[in-house]
Amino acid sequence: MNSNPSTYVLDNTVLTNFSRIERLDLLTAFSGNLCITREVRQEMEAGIAGSAKKDASLSQRLAGTRELLATGVIAVESPSSLDGLALYAELQGGQVLGKGEISSMVLALECGGIFVTDDEKAWKESKKRGVQVFGIDYLGTKWILRDLVASSVITEQNFEELRGLLSKNRYIF
Repeated sequence: MNSNPSTYVLDNTVLTNFSRIERLDLLTAFSGNLCITREVRQEMEAGIAGSAKKDASLSQRLAGTRELLATGVIAVESPSSLDGLALYAELQGGQVLGKGEISSMVLALECGGIFVTDDEKAWKESKKRGVQVFGIDYLGTKWILRDLVASSVITEQNFEELRGLLSKNRYIF
């Protein structure tokens, strides 16, 4: 992957939040190249399989992420540099973050992209490591929605409606 400041590396939490409110379509309108890592894709697939047993509706919504992958809206990339792999091993040894968060951080650092997460620990570790993160706090989903308001893709009223839906799904603004 080429170094590109408009590459956004999404964590599974962000995909899950857009799935929960049935607005994955908004990611197609987000400016920039979107990607996930192989580890995030594995987390996503595990979430789809796990939710199928508990909540078929949620499983179906989560499965919508597969369409974004199939149509190329979201690419799947993996860190590959020696420095990136060394950092991955170091972070995994700390056992504070999951493989999806770690691989996303490393990929963002490696490609000069921006890490988008709703995981506070991952956000703080990213800041500590010099990884660019999206937004001024760890609420990546909120900042994507704010960006969509700023680019007139959604209105402030839409934002508030989506905020309400996310809040019902335990998302904290």
